[in-house]
Amino acid sequence: MEHLLTQENQVSKLQAADDAVAVLPHWSTLIIWARDWWYADGSDDEASRLDEVTDFVADVSARLLGP
Repeated sequence: MEHLLTQENQVSKLQAADDAVAVLPHWSTLIIWARDWWYADGSDDEASRLDEVTDFVADVSARLLGP
């Protein structure tokens, strides 16, 4: 979604994740984990990363929506 809003074109989840790593390097660990989990047909039995994901969503939302 960030890519669509900033670059005005839609890309695959894989491309969006790769682009996000470049733009948000401090979130790279989470983004790479999510990308790899998605494409490896990840299990819902893995440990929760809800707090980290919530912080990521809040950070990206604030960047896109501004003050």
